[in-house]
Amino acid sequence: MNIKQLVKNVLGQSNWNRTVSTVKYGKSNCFFLLNHVQKMQVSDEWAASEYSVPKRHTFFGYYDIQPFNEKENKLLAHVVAKKAKTSVDKAQIGYFNVNEKEFHEVATTRAWCWQQGARLRWHPILRDCIVFNDVEEDHYISKTVNVDSGEVIQQTPMALYDFDSDFTFGLSLNFARLQRLRPGYGYDTLPDVTENDNAPSEDGIFYVDLKNNKTQLIVSLSSLAAECDPDKKYEHYINHISISPDGSRFMFFHIYTISDGVWKTRLCVYSMNDGTINVLEEADKVSHYDWRGNHELLVTCYTPEKKQYYAVYNVINREKSILASEYLQKDGHPSFFADTNRFISDTYPLANQLQHLFEYNMEEKGLNEIVSAYSSPLMYGEKRCDMHPRLSVSEQYISFDSTFSENRRKIVLLKRK
Repeated sequence: MNIKQLVKNVLGQSNWNRTVSTVKYGKSNCFFLLNHVQKMQVSDEWAASEYSVPKRHTFFGYYDIQPFNEKENKLLAHVVAKKAKTSVDKAQIGYFNVNEKEFHEVATTRAWCWQQGARLRWHPILRDCIVFNDVEEDHYISKTVNVDSGEVIQQTPMALYDFDSDFTFGLSLNFARLQRLRPGYGYDTLPDVTENDNAPSEDGIFYVDLKNNKTQLIVSLSSLAAECDPDKKYEHYINHISISPDGSRFMFFHIYTISDGVWKTRLCVYSMNDGTINVLEEADKVSHYDWRGNHELLVTCYTPEKKQYYAVYNVINREKSILASEYLQKDGHPSFFADTNRFISDTYPLANQLQHLFEYNMEEKGLNEIVSAYSSPLMYGEKRCDMHPRLSVSEQYISFDSTFSENRRKIVLLKRK
């Protein structure tokens, strides 16, 4: 046993994590103080503005959802207390007008997490309405609420992970199981009733008919486990469901835990036409994703040796093309521009706790850094703050979450000059 492991055993995991984060905080702040370096630096092509509620965490959440309304004058946000607990405290749901800094609360929710919030987004058809997840008695639900009146327009019997662009169908999963097995991504307001079943036959991915408010299990965890773990030795779950732009397919991660902190992943694509599932990757671990049109996926991956890379998968012929670039050797959260030859992405904290947000051109194989921003190590584990950069439809704005100042989450809005 080495000295590091010995100290960890003596302190306990929780105290060890706290000690490590405190040491990182001290070292990184000494670097900025001694070298007179700003904790956020922005490219000359962009102007930055901050949006937050004083003394509270203000964030949007995941990168695969659009926080801007159609006119791009309102920016959605979650607001929670600095010491909020997801299991008991509510999150405020609302928006900022882009031209002002005042937060407008629309509703509250008890179904939220640090990484993905309440899956909050604008309704694709009802332009003045938002959609987010909440709790009703003994189950998770989704609500459609008018931002001006606060009126609940529609309520679905299950929380939604994603829905199509016409709001005709949505997809759901067991958010309690997800939170238990991957803290920070699901909800822990309610208990996971499937805890004692490694691969439940009545749990998995649910189709939600948004016109008739009916639900149906279309992919079971037991059927997925049968393909790679027939004895059900490991705990299986679903994460990261994403519907293709035309609604004909959806991708998802099938994940199963091998041991504490160790899991395997399978990148799967489900066809809405015939219900078939193609497994595009199971040798390497998949991490993040974005649709490139309707037939390709850009995915970040890890080899068993923990080498990181970006790859494009064709969902029709299953061909895989690795983007061999010195710039793309770190995991990130990618989103394509409309031309699909360029995308933005980010990094986790690197040297001196700096996260980097950049644009990459797949044709020219070139990278332009947009932002480097300090990430407070005092926010760690499921409470860590990833940038999760989000590109507006007009491509004039990028928003991201950051703890670059005051050790609390803020939304930073970049406007193209």
